Amino acid sequence: MQTLTVEQYQREQRRRMSEALFQGHVIREALDSGWPYQFIFHDRDSRGNRRGLPDLIMINGTRLLFAELKKVGGSATPEQRAWLDALANVETVESYLWRPTDWDQVVEVLGNGHGAGSTPVSVKRSG
Repeated sequence: MQTLTVEQYQREQRRRMSEALFQGHVIREALDSGWPYQFIFHDRDSRGNRRGLPDLIMINGTRLLFAELKKVGGSATPEQRAWLDALANVETVESYLWRPTDWDQVVEVLGNGHGAGSTPVSVKRSG
């Protein structure tokens, strides 16, 4: 039996994490980082939405953030990519495709507001 470090164990847990569980972690991180609950949106039943609408839409002060969440190995659909590409053209919107293995980026982006050094699908900021 192999002994894992805490970091190795956490990395393995993230690799196996379901999209629903990951979403819960992202929302909890947003709340812990000061994002207001009333401005964190996820439609529990997306069947009435336009196809491809990102999983999370969040507002914190002057920031509007869209995030499509996928489990490790999951791929964005063409409709999801189209939404992320369209959002990339808007100058004051951040849009991300996140997987559990991107946790450090999730924490960085939600915590300090800028994601310096991260590699989002797109980040457009005015100024």
